[in-house]
Amino acid sequence: MADESLEVLSEIHLETTEQPGKDGTLLTRFFAQIPTIRANVPPPQVDSDSEIELDADGDVLVPRRTSSLVEQEFHVPHAMGTHIADVGLQVWAGALLMGDFLLNLGRDVLSDAVLELGAETGLTSVVAATTLTACHTQLPAMEPSGDHVVCPQSTSEHQRKPVILCTDAGHRVLTNCRRTVDINRAVCAGLENADIRVRELDWTRCPPCLLATTTDKSPPNVSELDDVAPAPSMSCAFRRARPSPPVLNDGTLHPEKRRKRTANTVPDTNVRPGAENATTPFAWSTQDATVFRQRCAVFLAADVVYVDEWTTAFADTVYALLTAPGLTTARERVLYLTIEKRINFSMDDLDVVAPAYDHFEHVMVHSPRFHAVQMDTGQIPHAFRGYARTPQLELWRITGNIRPRAAPPVGSSAQPA
Repeated sequence: MADESLEVLSEIHLETTEQPGKDGTLLTRFFAQIPTIRANVPPPQVDSDSEIELDADGDVLVPRRTSSLVEQEFHVPHAMGTHIADVGLQVWAGALLMGDFLLNLGRDVLSDAVLELGAETGLTSVVAATTLTACHTQLPAMEPSGDHVVCPQSTSEHQRKPVILCTDAGHRVLTNCRRTVDINRAVCAGLENADIRVRELDWTRCPPCLLATTTDKSPPNVSELDDVAPAPSMSCAFRRARPSPPVLNDGTLHPEKRRKRTANTVPDTNVRPGAENATTPFAWSTQDATVFRQRCAVFLAADVVYVDEWTTAFADTVYALLTAPGLTTARERVLYLTIEKRINFSMDDLDVVAPAYDHFEHVMVHSPRFHAVQMDTGQIPHAFRGYARTPQLELWRITGNIRPRAAPPVGSSAQPA
């Protein structure tokens, strides 16, 4: 288990120049090259009087959309050197890799409502909003088709204002997220056309309003799975006062370990229709919940794997949200996650180990609850400057299995029929 008293500093802040900000925070400007798509000329009018241009081989030259690059600044307030519980106040390399992915491929994968989990400084939400607003203003309306987005005829449904649900836990982190959003509205062109809502989502107490539905469809029964904590029902699992303890190799729970909670929690009841709960400015409204259930097909999580107990709670939350009913589009819900494989030398093992990454693999990559595919980051151009994209930085695409089968017991001699 990680020592939460240790102070850590992101390597990103070793390579950037910070400016003093308010309340003891610093402000860093990040620069990115954003690809834009524009129409050069209108399509040619083919008639008897028009002249058609031909290339050297005699083929017709058809006007096409061309891509160009523009430089965009993103301003991020952050802290320098924090305890593990406050790492959300720093910018990490996974957020910049996610930014590269969104700025280059976001228009092909994003839905018009996006949920970010563990938003940290809020940079990823701002980048996602920038991508969505550019796609809505420069391209035809998007139509979901399978796992990706194509751009056919315009429909009123896809002219809606993009919504980004920027979530994390703790008042300091959420306040900083909102400040990031406010600062960048004056910096990023078109960001006023996106609706970025900063909301608290504690992975140990997922608001039931996100999982509720007007149908009689029951949520998946995760107690049937071998590698997850048994729970009588999904709603009970997310009303626990404490997070899920670590999962042991045999699928049972460790009886001792519990995560120390330092962040404020959000009440999961008493949400007023169309308005925020008066107890916190970051509470969920019924409108937020409706947007999530009906429109949110894409989740983002950038560098959220640090402590095993937190990763277990994150996996539980992701599974519940990925399999939540109510989505009105033909797409399935999908999580795009960046992670850095942090390698250390272990005196106990006398070898290099990556315990946090190993636990992530155990509860998500190898779990029958999920289908996880590692994406090739070598195919994603660099958009953000000022960080090193090491082989340990990874990008994953994860979906939820609605009714996964329990894995056969280890050493089972059962043969297929």
